[in-house]
Amino acid sequence: MNTPKGAATLRYLRYDEKVPVHAGMDHQLMNLECLLREAHAAGRLALLPALRLLPRHNFGVQHHWQWDRYFDLDRSRLLDTAGTEHPLPVVRHLPQVDAPTFRLAPGQRRPDAARGHVLVVRPIAHYNFYRNVPEEDTAPLRLRMRHSRRVRELARLVLSDLLARGGTGFVAVHARRGDRVGQYPSRLTEPPAILSCLRGRGVPDGSVVFLMSDERNPSFWEPLHQHYDLVRYTQYPELAALVTCRDDHRPDNYLLYAVEKEIMSHAGVRIETRPDVPNADVHGSLVDEVTWSRFLRRRDNPFLRSLRKLRPLGRRAGGRLRRLCTTAFLWRIDAGPPADEQGRRRPIRERR
Repeated sequence: MNTPKGAATLRYLRYDEKVPVHAGMDHQLMNLECLLREAHAAGRLALLPALRLLPRHNFGVQHHWQWDRYFDLDRSRLLDTAGTEHPLPVVRHLPQVDAPTFRLAPGQRRPDAARGHVLVVRPIAHYNFYRNVPEEDTAPLRLRMRHSRRVRELARLVLSDLLARGGTGFVAVHARRGDRVGQYPSRLTEPPAILSCLRGRGVPDGSVVFLMSDERNPSFWEPLHQHYDLVRYTQYPELAALVTCRDDHRPDNYLLYAVEKEIMSHAGVRIETRPDVPNADVHGSLVDEVTWSRFLRRRDNPFLRSLRKLRPLGRRAGGRLRRLCTTAFLWRIDAGPPADEQGRRRPIRERR
């Protein structure tokens, strides 16, 4: 992780510092993975970006922790399709040398590896780097991050209890609600859907299920208690203390999330919320591929993004116009024209 010898002869890759990347932990990992893959493909060393985590995922409290609080970068690796591990091509500091710098604009193809001592990549948005680099230009590598020593120690406290409860193992489920409700149907992360998913995976009643969720209401999960031995972080004082809000203590929900992810990696059956979670080896997801791809298609559509410009019209008028345009557009790209009494789709020209 230190600056290597002969640094003046090496080539480097880094973010554009004028575009600070503020995002949640999963989003930061996706950005880091793409940056490291690009550096590996270009034969460069990536400058480790600053970890700027959003306070809205941490009860509104801003932290300035670094990657080492959550991950062990020395033990983390890049894996290729054959399963071969590669050390992370990353450095913490750039050497002070007089050498040219080349800036890569959003969507621009990677130049020759020898061009520019430092290659500066500008994210395509204020938090998106992983959509900036063409997929076919990078090596098919996958980032495997190892958690820090503190995260592993906290996870072992819970793992010993979970294994003692189940004897033969446990099941881990991540049901993210909160800010994600609205991006996919809320019912997909509710107890009936989780129960159906577990039974579809052959998990018998009475099994130990470790549930990760940002739904803080204990009674919300009561239907699952009737079928499984449901375990949450609130049952362990060491984990509950991480998110306790006091005058003398600042909560760190990201550290709790890292501990829960470490616990989840040891489960016999692992169910995530969505199918594209980074740094995760799971057996299924609560939100299916079709539903999630429909959301991504809506989110990435330039027309729907342009509707945000209607906000200056006023909350009432702008909101109504945005809803009208969004409804009409999604009707065309998702559902098509409505069906008649016999369930047949009628062409648009017959509805005029």
